[in-house]
Amino acid sequence: PWPVAQYLDTHLGKVLRITRDGKPAPGNPYIGQAGALPEIWARGLRSPEGLAFAPDGQLYEVEHGPRGGDEFNLIKKGANYGWPVISHGIDYRGQPIGDDKVALPGMEQPVHYWLPSIAPSGLAFYSGDAFPRWRGDLFVGANMADTYLSDYGSAYLFYGPFTTGVTTPVTSKKT
Repeated sequence: PWPVAQYLDTHLGKVLRITRDGKPAPGNPYIGQAGALPEIWARGLRSPEGLAFAPDGQLYEVEHGPRGGDEFNLIKKGANYGWPVISHGIDYRGQPIGDDKVALPGMEQPVHYWLPSIAPSGLAFYSGDAFPRWRGDLFVGANMADTYLSDYGSAYLFYGPFTTGVTTPVTSKKT
């Protein structure tokens, strides 16, 4: 795979942080670094499909992996999420990604990953009043699950607690 998500001179494979007028936000990790775009907040993402802020203000992201390895990530300032150096999936032809590593120092691990892929299609933290037990829980849309449960996909519900950040592995449940 093309390692562009690791390059700091392009927006591909990045989360950007900008002000309302489109300028790099103060405090971004690459401001002043030669060859780096100053609006980059995080890098090493393969195919982001959704972003959402948790009730505690932390930013989360879901992304497509290759064959397997779709990810749910807590986005952190200056973090490198590893694509395509590390991955929990394999290439579409069945070959390992990169050097077949799932972890390396200086690269973040996902909060959760799916094997097989679910093809995440977005995410939202529930904050409504109709279902109080779900308040603060995360819903992740899925385009496929269990080899196509239906033509319309399904959804996954993550149980928090997200009000204090994710400190233990979350579980997923088909709804």
